[in-house]
Amino acid sequence: MKLKVLLRTAALLSAAVYLLILGFFYRQLPTQGAPPEALRLQSVSPAALEDDGTMSLVLTGSGFDAATRVSLVLDTGNRHSVISQVPLWGRLNDAALMGEILLVAHHSRGIMSFDVSDPHRPRLLGALPVPGAPFKIEIADGYAFVCAREEGIHILEISNPRDLRIAATVKSEGLAVDIAIEGHRVFVANSLLGLQAFDLSLSGPPRPLGGIKIPGHPIAVALHQGFAFVASAKGGLQVIDIANPEAMRLAASVPTDGAAMGVSVRNGIAFVASLHGGILRFDISDPVNPRFIDSPEETRSAFSVHTSADRAYVTNPGGTVQIYALKDCAPPEHLGTVEVPGIARSVVSDGARLFVPTSRGGLQIIDVRNPRKPQALASVRLDGRVQDMQARGNEIVLATHSHELLLAEIAEEGVRISAAAGAPSMVQRLAVCDERVYAALRNGGILVYGRGKAPLQLLYTLETYPVADLAVSGSTLYATANEHLLIFDLATSGPPRHVRTTSLGAPLKAMAAERERLYLGDAKGGIYILDTRRPTEPRILGKTLLPWHMRNFSSMADMASLNGIVYLADGRNGLVVFDLRDPQEPQMIATLEFPRLLYTINVDGQWAYASDQNDGLYLVDIHNPQRPKIAAFVASGIQGRGIRAGADKVGFATADGELRLIPLPQPVETIRLLDPNRLAISFPTPRVPGIYNLRVFNNYQNAELPGAVVVQ
Repeated sequence: MKLKVLLRTAALLSAAVYLLILGFFYRQLPTQGAPPEALRLQSVSPAALEDDGTMSLVLTGSGFDAATRVSLVLDTGNRHSVISQVPLWGRLNDAALMGEILLVAHHSRGIMSFDVSDPHRPRLLGALPVPGAPFKIEIADGYAFVCAREEGIHILEISNPRDLRIAATVKSEGLAVDIAIEGHRVFVANSLLGLQAFDLSLSGPPRPLGGIKIPGHPIAVALHQGFAFVASAKGGLQVIDIANPEAMRLAASVPTDGAAMGVSVRNGIAFVASLHGGILRFDISDPVNPRFIDSPEETRSAFSVHTSADRAYVTNPGGTVQIYALKDCAPPEHLGTVEVPGIARSVVSDGARLFVPTSRGGLQIIDVRNPRKPQALASVRLDGRVQDMQARGNEIVLATHSHELLLAEIAEEGVRISAAAGAPSMVQRLAVCDERVYAALRNGGILVYGRGKAPLQLLYTLETYPVADLAVSGSTLYATANEHLLIFDLATSGPPRHVRTTSLGAPLKAMAAERERLYLGDAKGGIYILDTRRPTEPRILGKTLLPWHMRNFSSMADMASLNGIVYLADGRNGLVVFDLRDPQEPQMIATLEFPRLLYTINVDGQWAYASDQNDGLYLVDIHNPQRPKIAAFVASGIQGRGIRAGADKVGFATADGELRLIPLPQPVETIRLLDPNRLAISFPTPRVPGIYNLRVFNNYQNAELPGAVVVQ
């Protein structure tokens, strides 16, 4: 009997503990009401230009109500060019076109065939699972040759796209990653074995002819006038004489800036896609002596390159496809950039349409007959990628990877670099106040520069540990160094005076300062709230933690605050919002997911500006901090290192060394609800010409119509 009582008591206690844990977890989540009807934006009536310079539109869709808001954003990603999208739930590696039949290499589902005669409604015809992971496809003589890495080469019978069949398989050691076909000979780039040649002239499977080892890891191959041009990840561009496939020999080797990932040949020019160098052009009129020509500045990182009669299409890790016009005896002309979801590892084109298999968004079909490029206000190339950026008025201070500080001035005509100063090592973080710039060095130390008559003149050097973040509040400089908070008094006319070091027990990652408050985020998912009314003697008012299920993924990258509400850019957790107005009752009030790791956050009024690992700049509506919503997006294709917004434009520094000045997404203030399916809006005509997207959003959902407004 006692045993039964004990067991029953233990069961009740376990249930109580479970309910307590469940209740705690539930309290950590922001409450959500029942969502209304699905929000959709289907069409826009022709824009009317009023006498006072405003534009008036009527939007049609569904789910509109009094809470629906609208924003206008320049279509820098050319998303209006996307005809259709086919979600395929998995990574796509390559595609090949045969008339109106498109073959797609799906990493886990094999080879899929689509009828794309109507690009707005592509139809799946068939699918064939194949051994290994299909990586590349080449079509010749009614067959598809599929590189399947460790499984070798599969030869597919594709005369009936509804019933694909494996006709033969060529097993080989190593990893088959690309293929090129010339007549009856097949050349395979094998990332472990080099270049292999096979004979197709006899019935049955291809007969091995020979092979040659290639330095590095071969990834792609293209053929031209008896030579194979191989892109090698660690060996650059390798030129192989294939006149005798049984005795191939190395004819030339050209190093490239960064890993060579792809190669394409057109009219005696080899286009090499470099992961860190962009597109490199080589004159191969003399194949044994390739000569470097140039590298278009618009592309700083490339995964693959595909050339046709008069176009080149370049994919990069940031999820964009760049389009160039090719003209004989002239550099490529950059026509436009199209944003795609995820990473595009290859493209195929029929001249009017572009078929792009992606890592996250399935198959994208893009109209490239008129790749119009939306206009940005300005951009400036920098020497080295940007580490941090801070702004004050019309000036932006940047720290580059090449140990340099730059002062940029923003004017109506654009942006220009007005001053520069060197640093003994790489600058990790910046803080700007009055006439001084504070630069924290990655190896330790803080440099103090003056911005007076001699801009960016080094005034003082402060000895410190390596600093993770800086913030200036009033006449006090705060710096985080591992688990320490360093405090400097700036009130004196001489060098900053170190007055205190406070240890908080865990490595500090991010910091935000407000009047009389300082917020610190640590590596364990904790946020400290400090009272700074006595600036040099801050007092801890409270501490809060991310919920336990989020702490394992926490990587605090940046922090911003506004009136006691703290916005945390927290890696995989996205945007996390805390209400810290009452330090005794801190609350996590919202989270907002992003496609990639969130890196930077900046808050200005009722809007937050965020950049993620690769995709670009997001405008987040924080009118209601408990329900932040993405209101607009500007594609950059590379990681953002700093965001600073002005009255009508935003400065956006990227990790590839560019300062971009772009129009600020424009919230629409005049909105009239006609009925749940129609909204009437009006807004000042944008000053910058280009193609604009319209985005509608409410407390629960958002929807977008790319290319809705054209400003001439």
